Amino acid sequence: TRPDLAQAVHHLARFVSNPTSKEVMALKRVFRYLNGTRSYGIIYRYQQKLTLVGYADADFASDIQDPRSTSGYILSLNGPITWSSRRQELTAMSTTEAELYALSEATKEASVLQGIFIEMRIVLPQDLPIIYEDNASCLKIAKGEKVSSRTRHFAVRIHRLREMAKSIKFKPCPTADMLADPLTKALGPIDFCRKMNQLVSDGDDDDAHDGEESDDNDKHYDSKEKKSACTQKEATHPAPATTRSDAIEGECQ
Repeated sequence: TRPDLAQAVHHLARFVSNPTSKEVMALKRVFRYLNGTRSYGIIYRYQQKLTLVGYADADFASDIQDPRSTSGYILSLNGPITWSSRRQELTAMSTTEAELYALSEATKEASVLQGIFIEMRIVLPQDLPIIYEDNASCLKIAKGEKVSSRTRHFAVRIHRLREMAKSIKFKPCPTADMLADPLTKALGPIDFCRKMNQLVSDGDDDDAHDGEESDDNDKHYDSKEKKSACTQKEATHPAPATTRSDAIEGECQ
């Protein structure tokens, strides 16, 4: 129920067998964040129009100790229903390759959900599910608009994506609006809070304003009000540490 913690938990889980003082400091930072966001969670609002939307992103080789990139995706049906943050099994040699791996994982999950909806007789009004990606080269390759000799070593994955493009729409998305970004790497406090508020909501505040927001407000929050509230929350309960350096810096402050 907390996709905003997925990347931090995934990172710390790698050191469970042999944690150091740095990991302990990072874990304490996560606890501080949880203490300040106890009432936060996923809230599903009733809407007649169900829309399956996904976001896929990757962080290319940001850890010097492990060159493998991190994939992250989130799929939403009027609220997050499935998400993932994990290390890629293969070492990507470019940003485009890392993004293609992430898009492939999100596509497979969306395909599974489509099968579940068919079995449950849930009819979505939209023609096809939509997955947003912020890498232009990745989208061109997935749609078959770009071919390169440098992609031959993962050609099978590309062909699979092109087949899935018949049942799933791939659309571009600005990095600033990429909701899967917090699932791949550490973000600054303001950027993390802005995107986090579109994944989870404060249950106490939602009860007071339930039914007052329009469909557009469900997707796009008032930036000024949210940024102010988020900044106040961040001052006392900082965002969870998602890298060692951020954890140490946050504790020192």
